Amino acid sequence: MIEIVLRKDIRHYEPKPFFGLTARQLASIVAVIGVSIGSYVLLSVVLGLPTTFAGWIVMALGGTVGFIGLGKVNGLKPEEWLKLRKLEASQPQTMIYQRPFFERAEAAPAPLTKADKVALKDEIRNGEKGATKKQRKRK
Repeated sequence: MIEIVLRKDIRHYEPKPFFGLTARQLASIVAVIGVSIGSYVLLSVVLGLPTTFAGWIVMALGGTVGFIGLGKVNGLKPEEWLKLRKLEASQPQTMIYQRPFFERAEAAPAPLTKADKVALKDEIRNGEKGATKKQRKRK
């Protein structure tokens, strides 16, 4: 029997030609290996740092490179959300302070008077507002 796989959104499809990995994933794995080996050789052999300290730095560098290549935040690749983060940081942040809830704001409507309340009650009773046509015909 033939099985047909239908993707939910074809725009998010990425071909996986290399052992089930996308080209981006394969390139990031190679980059992590290269950065890790290169930084370990530089730190421990050339600079003479202790192996443990060099190992921690190698893990931090390799993890950063791996996250940039493989990670996603809220479904966005790192180059997409870094652009958004940079845009957000460049815009000025404003704080809006409001008066406490017990003070009346200037834009608040004036309270209803007794005459207004009586007029609204009469409109509702007479079916002028809020009543359907059938309810008005019954009266």
